[in-house]
Amino acid sequence: MKYTRLILIIVLSASSRGIQAEENGGLTLVDAVRRAQEWNLDLKKRAVDLNMAREASQNLWSEFFPSISAGAGLRYSTSLISPNTASSSPAINLSAGLSIQLNAGLPAAIELIRLAYETNLFDYDQSRRQLELTVTKQFYTIIAEQRNILILQEKYGQAERQFQRDRIRFENGILSELNYKLSRLSAESAKLELNRALSDWTEMAGEFQAALGYEPKEQIRYEGDLELERLAIDSEYLIARYLNTRPDIINSRRNLERLRLTGTRQTLNSRAPTLSLSTNWSGSIDTPFSDSLSASVNVNIPVEAWIPGTKNWQSIKSAAADTEKAEFDLENVKRSAETAIRALCANINNSWNSIEIARLRVEIAEGAYLMSELGFSQGTVEFLELENARNSLSEARQQLLREEFSYKSMTLDLAAALNIDADKLSSGDNDGKTEI
Repeated sequence: MKYTRLILIIVLSASSRGIQAEENGGLTLVDAVRRAQEWNLDLKKRAVDLNMAREASQNLWSEFFPSISAGAGLRYSTSLISPNTASSSPAINLSAGLSIQLNAGLPAAIELIRLAYETNLFDYDQSRRQLELTVTKQFYTIIAEQRNILILQEKYGQAERQFQRDRIRFENGILSELNYKLSRLSAESAKLELNRALSDWTEMAGEFQAALGYEPKEQIRYEGDLELERLAIDSEYLIARYLNTRPDIINSRRNLERLRLTGTRQTLNSRAPTLSLSTNWSGSIDTPFSDSLSASVNVNIPVEAWIPGTKNWQSIKSAAADTEKAEFDLENVKRSAETAIRALCANINNSWNSIEIARLRVEIAEGAYLMSELGFSQGTVEFLELENARNSLSEARQQLLREEFSYKSMTLDLAAALNIDADKLSSGDNDGKTEI
């Protein structure tokens, strides 16, 4: 009993005083998201990829930078047949070269580099959003489990108080031994159920805290609630306004653009003339000193890619086919996204009805339990009937909690599907199309 109360003080401190996790209070959702972004290693890896892509996009001049080479060598010669002949003195050779190739496919290559940076930037932002969604769901799961423990604590308190009353009545000969044992069994069963929930919560909270950089056994006070608001959502309006901002559609569109640029670059590299400029200087530090300078301009006109059936010709056709398939993929993603948004909106609208029914069920169950408790004390109700009323009340409260958590989770999923912040759904930032 003392152990249970000690754990309850730690776990349920979201609604009472507890150990502070942050300077200004307990751990809020904002704090949890911030710490997760600071500690998540996958997000840090994506930041490295983003920095590399940014470096490439900021140095596009490197695509035009010429190839530069420099060299030096030592030359020494002598005669093997006439060793007495005086040998020539050592000579040092120096050389330097510069060459550059210009092709019509260079603009497309530059656009691909810019697109790669934009894609990495978008992926990094989406990773942050996905991490925020995951942490938010985990945070609200912990909050919901705390409420579940409160429900079980109330159930255990009811059973324990009833058992104490029944013990006195049994000792005074008013209550039968069977009902006394049933009352004791009910209290012990409620205690076991509560302890199991506490154990599950402790494990869940430990894993969550470890992901945020806390010690798994560190005592954290969680501040927050499910904070539900009724939303009457117009799915067609949301589709028209936010469909093109979905991550999967943006990625499909970027993939289509990438394939088009790749095909353009491949076509121009294979069929357009290539201009090559080169210059070379060489010198020999000898007696006397001598050097030479040469320059060349070459134009290479490819022929193979123009002949149907050749490998280069097939490669160009294959790139065009990939682009066409990407257009089909984009259309398919749009259709699937519309279906998913409509389903989420319908489920959210229906879920609130389930919440209202669950609230009514709790109200009825509370009244039934009070009547059963009064009837049992007066001897007009059997203990099993009282036990059933207590269990029904607990189940009704837990069902309401599940419905509320499901509603909250679906609103988060809808916000993620629209690639917007969840508060936009509840703030009315939809030109009146979302009613609260």
